[in-house]
Parts: sequence; structure tokens; C-alpha cells
Amino acid sequence: MLGHLQSSKDNYGQKMEIDMLTGKRCQCVVCGEVFSTEKNFDKHRKGDYDNRYFVDPAEVGLQVRETDKGNYWVVPAPEGMSWR
Repeated sequence: MLGHLQSSKDNYGQKMEIDMLTGKRCQCVVCGEVFSTEKNFDKHRKGDYDNRYFVDPAEVGLQVRETDKGNYWVVPAPEGMSWR
């Protein structure tokens, strides 16, 4: 998984997720990938409700944005620009 939450151990040795699902970010419960917006999440969902499947976010033109709190999928920045 490229767009994912970082994890660490809590005081009891249990794995926990670092909360980065703020603003419009959302996480796919099937593949675990994290997306910058619901629209980007929807890009990787295919098929109708009864025949839903998921594709690799890179196949639908999304790119990974790396942060110190984890990675998530975004649309590419316009040419000559970069996301902060």
C-alpha cells in the first residue's frame, strides 16, 4: 500500500493508526488506501453497487503524496506547480 496511514505501538504494545483522516480525506475499507478527497476515492471504485471492484489508484491517474503523518493519493499537481 502506498497511500496508507503510519502505524505505531501504543503503551500496551497494540498496533494503532495515526489519525490523518482530517478534512476531506477518506480511507477505503477494502484496500486500506487513503485518498485526499471522496472524489479521488471514487475514481478507484469501478462497477455498479452489486458488482463493485477497486483498481490501483495509479491506474486512474492518482499520485501518492508523502507526508510525515502518512501517505495518501491525490490528483497530480498542474504542470509547473507542486502541492505543498
